[in-house]
Amino acid sequence: MHRPSLPLVFKKGEKTNVEIRAPGWIRGEQLGVAKNRVVSVFGCDKESGQIRVNIVSTKNNIYVGRAGLIPGPLFSLREVFYRRIPAKRVHWRKNSPGDSLPDKV
Repeated sequence: MHRPSLPLVFKKGEKTNVEIRAPGWIRGEQLGVAKNRVVSVFGCDKESGQIRVNIVSTKNNIYVGRAGLIPGPLFSLREVFYRRIPAKRVHWRKNSPGDSLPDKV
């Protein structure tokens, strides 16, 4: 028998305000609440308060969002999860086209 799942309250690509409540397990991750659901927020340097988040995944009612600190197409969530990049504000070098690593602030 298949159990019915909860209805989805967010769509992929939707932007919403999330209230940060707790730190996550991964560096640069925070757990927040929006529309009575928990959202895992990557790239967040705040420890409390409200933050604007772009929802990037809604699979199996697990909501993953990205804060506005990391540019979207340059990093994937897998890279953030496996700590291949710093999960904080970065500046990009414009004089070296083959270089893909960010300069730290």
